[in-house]
Amino acid sequence: MLGIKKRAHQQGVSVSEVKERIQSTIDEMYYSDDPDVQAELSSYFGKKRPTPEEYVYTMATKIKY
Repeated sequence: MLGIKKRAHQQGVSVSEVKERIQSTIDEMYYSDDPDVQAELSSYFGKKRPTPEEYVYTMATKIKY
């Protein structure tokens, strides 16, 4: 949740606003017709739809810059 709070502070919005934005991104990926998008989401979460907190944690720990 720290990442979400930090992002909210940086953007000057509420934590719930950031969670809503992240949830919107998750929903777009989850319902996408693009097989590449589906494969990417599935590679991280299987068939489970992640919560915003799970999404942020996984992306922060799995993706290398």
